[in-house]
Amino acid sequence: MAAVEGPDVYHASWEAWLSYFTGYCERTLQVLPVKETMSRVERNKRLLRTKKGADASQLIPQDIEPYQRTYICTHGWQKRKSRSEGSRPRQHIRLTNCPFRFVVQWNVKRKELEVKSGHFVHNHQVSARAFATYPSSRDVDSALVSSRVDGMLAVEMRSKPEFGKISTDDAGQIDACIRKMVYADSSASYQTAHGALKGLCERIGVFGFFYYFEKNWNDCQDRWVMHRRADLSHFSNHTNNRLESFFGKLKDGVDGSMAMSQCIKALVTFDRRVENEYGYRHARIGQFVNSNYDDEMANVLRFTTPYVAGHVEKEYARALDSVDIYNFVRDDQDLHDVHVLGGHKPHQLRDDDWGCTCEFSVSMWLPCRHVIDCLPNDRIGCWRAYSMDADC
Repeated sequence: MAAVEGPDVYHASWEAWLSYFTGYCERTLQVLPVKETMSRVERNKRLLRTKKGADASQLIPQDIEPYQRTYICTHGWQKRKSRSEGSRPRQHIRLTNCPFRFVVQWNVKRKELEVKSGHFVHNHQVSARAFATYPSSRDVDSALVSSRVDGMLAVEMRSKPEFGKISTDDAGQIDACIRKMVYADSSASYQTAHGALKGLCERIGVFGFFYYFEKNWNDCQDRWVMHRRADLSHFSNHTNNRLESFFGKLKDGVDGSMAMSQCIKALVTFDRRVENEYGYRHARIGQFVNSNYDDEMANVLRFTTPYVAGHVEKEYARALDSVDIYNFVRDDQDLHDVHVLGGHKPHQLRDDDWGCTCEFSVSMWLPCRHVIDCLPNDRIGCWRAYSMDADC
């Protein structure tokens, strides 16, 4: 629970209240939408049905509109029944059923607005970092920025061709050969795809590309071919796309004409922006949900990220299908070592850190199907242990 200071009780008009309310939200780091509004007409209609309605002084004047507004926390909305058809099962829900609320109402006796019925407590964190995750707190009010954006929209710059003089069909065939080599599951599969690439490059006359491939890639298969990387922690990434993506982002602000000091400044700026994005993901309030997950996988999603949960889901499904296949034998010398028998090949796992010698566990550092079947009564602890290193 996080208690915050309430707003001032009395205000002269709605204009004065709105001016004060904007500063109050920024000062207290809150986003407070209006849940309900009662108009002057509705209030007077209700009064006329009671004894107070006989006294004209109790009616709301015409220049007061509305009569009342109810404010709640942006995380306090009630969860509605989903009408989705399952096309987007993975969602991030920011609702926490927050109890924060108060009412701003016209006081007839004092002839001014009054803040009443306040409950100024949140059931989530209230911090500058969390406040920065809300879109309403990140508005850019700059005429210079707006003019630059308008100028870029007017130019409508178009990207250059991706493959230069190589036709789209030839580029697609080269890409297919490269993918077959990347995901080759044996040396024979790699050699077959390698021969196909060589013949294709000779046919279309791309000798320079094949020479570059032989010099820089063919001699270091341990770094990028799947069957050679089975014992490495590659996290299911068999290409250098993350490195290329990083370089692509740097090229937007760094070029060869810049001095060393300018390059360092650009790198520091990029690092600060990435740090802010990381802080935003961790500070925003809410949780990920997936309508396709059962209770077990929902717990996984609570402790990890959607990326990690997606990989664990595949192993979890395989574990449910093979629960009667595996036979677990504890080692006589080391009681924490468990031998896994009954599959295509034997494996060995430990019940103290949930590590396994299978390819999935070694490459992803996540609980595999053998661990899930071996520890059916302590899966929550398993998810918690891996969640510390699961920010992918």
